Amino acid sequence: MSKESDTKVPEVTTSADDIEDQEVDYGELQQKSHDEDEILILKDVTVKFRILKFHIVTHAYPNIYTIDEVKKDISTKFQIQQKYLVLKQVNSTNPLKDSQRLFDLCDNDYGVIDMDLELTENACLANVRLEPQQYYNRDTQTVEEKAIEIATPRDRATTNYGEATELSYASKYTDRTVSTGSYESYDEMTKRIDLIGKVTLIQRNFRRYMWEKAIKQCAAEWRRLQKEQKRREGKRSKARQEEYRKECIVKTFPKTKEDFDALYAQVQLWKENELKRICEKYSGAPKIAEMHLTIQMDTLKNQRVRFLANYYRKLVDDTLSSTDRIKVLNHLSDVIAKEDHSAVDELESLLQRERQLLICNVNQNGLDLLRKRQLTLVMDIITSDKNESPAKAPNTRLCKKCSRVKVLAKFPLDTRQTSASICERCTDLQGPAVDIAIYRSILRSIRRDEKKRGALASYAFIIQDNDIKHIVERIWHGHSAISNETNRAELRLVRWDIRSDWSPWNCICLTESEARAHLRIVHLDRYYEASIFKEITNKHALSKHTFKQLRDIDQVFVESGTWWKVGLDGSCK
Repeated sequence: MSKESDTKVPEVTTSADDIEDQEVDYGELQQKSHDEDEILILKDVTVKFRILKFHIVTHAYPNIYTIDEVKKDISTKFQIQQKYLVLKQVNSTNPLKDSQRLFDLCDNDYGVIDMDLELTENACLANVRLEPQQYYNRDTQTVEEKAIEIATPRDRATTNYGEATELSYASKYTDRTVSTGSYESYDEMTKRIDLIGKVTLIQRNFRRYMWEKAIKQCAAEWRRLQKEQKRREGKRSKARQEEYRKECIVKTFPKTKEDFDALYAQVQLWKENELKRICEKYSGAPKIAEMHLTIQMDTLKNQRVRFLANYYRKLVDDTLSSTDRIKVLNHLSDVIAKEDHSAVDELESLLQRERQLLICNVNQNGLDLLRKRQLTLVMDIITSDKNESPAKAPNTRLCKKCSRVKVLAKFPLDTRQTSASICERCTDLQGPAVDIAIYRSILRSIRRDEKKRGALASYAFIIQDNDIKHIVERIWHGHSAISNETNRAELRLVRWDIRSDWSPWNCICLTESEARAHLRIVHLDRYYEASIFKEITNKHALSKHTFKQLRDIDQVFVESGTWWKVGLDGSCK
């Protein structure tokens, strides 16, 4: 039996990157090993190339490779000609010879060789540089494996690496060759691993998770906003209902002149609507008949006079018996006790005297003088106004309209007048009654907003209710600049430019909802059309001309030191 066995061993390749095929005369090496009686062990060694003193590149080579073969492989990876490369051992100044093999340079048990990879002097002249990034971005190559037959003598040992390291004999009868399986190309391996598909799946699921999270957050925010919107709408609805309730009470039981003005304004509006209805529905004689229907307004004063006149007629009636007469006198005593009149005490004493005489069955013919005095006092109470109080006139002025001398308080003032020459009554007669409470509410909202913004020097604190009425009715024609809404209770005068204080020439007439949206706008020219922008600019110019004296009035308040009292009387709260 032959002492030599033929074993097919695959050529050793790199672990991470493939190297070029190299033709090695293994038979010559085998023969050399036989002649020199040495054992040749084929294995890989790890070569660490130190580049530019701080970059390290690691590569695996067969230990039988020469320095020339290593330089040839490195030149292809860095794309540099082989003649410009120099390999040195670490801490050595002498370059390695091209004929030296790696197993001669490996002096440790770990199979690691440290080398310095440098360039020759000619490389600097040729503008050649070592780029570590070029090494990592090189194209992947696959080296074809070749089977090499080597003959190992039976009487010589080979080193087997496993769980225990020892010298042993490898016999062709007992040794087994482990098959590495079929060859798999890079494309087939990439398709089997499917790295891109797995990454895509992870990204798709992550995006789905982020979308679900964002949708849940948006849904929670939407529900919160819906709840807040319902709360605000409910609050505004309650405020409108409370305002309407107060308005109904004021118009049902008016007390002040402003309350009656509001009532007269509502009657005037009803009249205009009735005239419009009659004109649309009737014509000819029926229209004339509808126009001449008598309409009577029943005020609180008329109701009071009617109530007291009923007792007056009962006192005049001589047909009443003594018992009925005493009942009327008792009821009249309770009624006049609520009246604020100087004749109440005297009338009460006269009624008490008559009751006593009737109880004593005195002849009624002797009570004529007493009853005449009672009727006179009752008539005085009926014709008097219970709300009338003595006027104090420290300062008086002549009205140019009615030529009457009246106190100065009877002359209304606004910032558009040059002098107070027409009294309040003549001013009211110049036009139909107006519900000034609506414009006062608009002014309060303006002052409230200016206070929140800290603009205490705004013109809103010296302007009056009639000025607001003029701005709404004459400048903005009683409707919103955007939606043409004509309901005065819904209109507001807010800042046109929120960066400047409120003034008649820096405001816009909008509804309450439109005003809230407008106050969030900073760049007006981006949201309003050119035609609307020009129209609003023209209205501001008209307002500045109409209220040209407002600047002078503001200067008077500032110079007099009384500016801090303006708007702080509780009416703007």
